[in-house]
Amino acid sequence: MVLKDIIEDALYGLGSEVDINAAEAYICRLRKKIGQSRIEAVAGLGYRLVLS
Repeated sequence: MVLKDIIEDALYGLGSEVDINAAEAYICRLRKKIGQSRIEAVAGLGYRLVLS
């Protein structure tokens, strides 16, 4: 599982102000590339990659 804050830091660097939907937009594009069911949202925490 990857925390949403970790994704935002990786995308924009530590301490950068990012749009509130930046991580969601990135995850949406990623889901289109690898499949909708491969990435699960974990409420209040972040995202998890499903391997099976």
